[in-house]
Amino acid sequence: AAAERGGAPISPTSFLALDLVGRALDLLGRRPEAAATWSRLAEQAASAGATEAHLRAVLQLAKLELFEGQPPQRMYEACDGTRAAGALVEQVWAEELLAIALTLQGDPAAAIALAAEAVARCRQLRLDTLPYLLAVEGGAASFVDRERAEALVDEAEALGPTTDVLLHTSGIRADIALRDGRYDDGVRLLEECVAAMEALPGNMPTDAPYYLVLARCAAGQHQEAATALAYARSLPNPARWHGRPVVLAAGEALVAGSEGRIDAALASATGRMPFDQALIRVLAAETLATPARARWLREAHDIYEQSGAVVDAARTRRLLRQAGAAVPRRRHVPGANVPDDLARHGVTAREAEVLRLLGEGLSNAAIAQRLYLSVRTVETHVSSLLAKLDVHSRGQLTALSVHR
Repeated sequence: AAAERGGAPISPTSFLALDLVGRALDLLGRRPEAAATWSRLAEQAASAGATEAHLRAVLQLAKLELFEGQPPQRMYEACDGTRAAGALVEQVWAEELLAIALTLQGDPAAAIALAAEAVARCRQLRLDTLPYLLAVEGGAASFVDRERAEALVDEAEALGPTTDVLLHTSGIRADIALRDGRYDDGVRLLEECVAAMEALPGNMPTDAPYYLVLARCAAGQHQEAATALAYARSLPNPARWHGRPVVLAAGEALVAGSEGRIDAALASATGRMPFDQALIRVLAAETLATPARARWLREAHDIYEQSGAVVDAARTRRLLRQAGAAVPRRRHVPGANVPDDLARHGVTAREAEVLRLLGEGLSNAAIAQRLYLSVRTVETHVSSLLAKLDVHSRGQLTALSVHR
C-alpha cells in the first residue's frame, strides 16, 4: 500500500514493490488499475533518474498493449529506451513483444525484419532468450514462407526443449496447421498447447483452448467440440487476452451452427486481430453449409492479401474456387513488398513506408503517429534512407518519393 502512494520520490525498494502491485492487479484482471500503477511507476522512476525501474514500467505497459490488441506505441518506446540504455536483455524482450504485436496486427514483413535483427543479436551474445525469438520469427514467417517458418520453430524447440517454449511453438504450429486446412493436426497441436498451458499457470495467455473448439468443429468432431467448449467456458479471466472472448464466441456459434452469431463474434473484437478474424472466417466457411461461406472466404482473402500473407491468400483463392465463387485477381498492395528499385539499395518495408509518407509532406511527428512509431524511430528510418539512397537532405528524399 505504501508503494502506491504518490507524492515524494520513492526508494528503489518501493519501485520494485510498485511493480509487483501492478503485476498482481494485472493477474487479478484489474487491468485499468494495473496500467495506472505502472504509469505512476514510469513517471516517478523517470523523475528520479531510475532508468531500470522506468524501463521495467514501460515494458509492462507495452505488455498490456499486446494483451489488449492496441497500437504498439509503448512497445516502440520500450525498444528505443532499452536500446539507448544498453539494456540488452530488456531490449530483446521489448523487440519480442513488438514483433508479436506486428504479426498479430497484420504486418508480418515488419515483424520478420525486427525479429531477425533480435535473433542475430541473441546468437552473437548467446542470450538464453534465443528460442523465444526464433519462435516469434517463425510465427511471422509462416505468413510468407512455410518452409522457413518450420525451420525456425524446429530450431527453437531444439535449443529450448522446455514446456515454456513448447507453449509458444505448439501454438504456432497449430495455427499453421489450421491455416493449411490440416484440422486433425491442428487439434493434436492445440491439445499439446493446452497441456503446456495447464502445466504453467499464470504464464503468457494463450487462446489455444478456445481455438480447440473451432478446430474440432472443422475436423468434424462435433461432440468433442462441445466438450472443448465447456472446458473453455470454465477458464477464468478470458479477457486477459483480448482475442479470447472473440474466439470463444465464434466457437459457441460454430457449435450452435449459427451464421449470424459468427458475424456477431467477429464484430465484438475490441482490439486489432486481423489474422484471427480471417482464420475464424475460413474455419466457419469450412464448417457451416451456409450462404455466407463465399463472403467469409472473400473477406478472409482480402485480409491476407492486404497484409502480404501470400501463402494464406493463395489458399483462400483455392477455397473460393471450390465453393464456386468468384476468385479475385492477385493485386499489388502498397507497403506489402519493397519496390525493386528500393530493395536494390537495402531499403526495408518500414523504411519504404516512411519514404512514401515523406512524399506526402508529413513531418516526422505525423509519420510517427500514422505508423504508431516513436519520433526517434522515424528519425532513425530517415537517417537510414539518406545513407542507403545516397542523398543528403530530407528534401531530396521527398523528391525521390514524389517522382517514383
